[in-house]
Amino acid sequence: MNDRNDALVAASEVICNLPSLPQQVSSSAVATVGKAQVYPNGVNVIPGEVEFYVDIRDIHESTRDKLVNLVIEAAGEITEKHGVTFEWEETARTKPVPIKESFQKDMETSVKRQGIKPVFLPSGAGHDAMILGNHLPVAMLFVRSRDGVSHNAAEWSSLNDCVQGVHVLKDFLEQVTQEE
Repeated sequence: MNDRNDALVAASEVICNLPSLPQQVSSSAVATVGKAQVYPNGVNVIPGEVEFYVDIRDIHESTRDKLVNLVIEAAGEITEKHGVTFEWEETARTKPVPIKESFQKDMETSVKRQGIKPVFLPSGAGHDAMILGNHLPVAMLFVRSRDGVSHNAAEWSSLNDCVQGVHVLKDFLEQVTQEE
């Protein structure tokens, strides 16, 4: 066992180490591995290569970039310890789009008018707001999903929650158009 250079063991340690890194740079930073491939992927063959993707996000560009560097650094140290090589390639780096503070306050007001306690949720997700936000002010309204599951076939929101979301959105739009 000591003579093996198992790429999957090294990759597994990198992935297991990942959840501890975002909190070192920001309370809103996240890092996720959602896709991995093992080669040659045989039951009785020591993995020689593992390819996986780390999705790193934060609402602040500087701390997101620090997290990228921390992940690369940690992966390098771990793979070296396991005697395997490590290569990385950046496939995308998108600038976070901040939400106007006045829009956040207006959205909070609209949520409260519907008798709902507002919950503020930083989102580094690649919603349409990221594209539009480069051209005009944006805000985001999330409707809760059962068990917090989203971006998944099991995602489900009750009709009542969706209707409440529509009422909040209507109130918000009326508010911001009257302010202009």
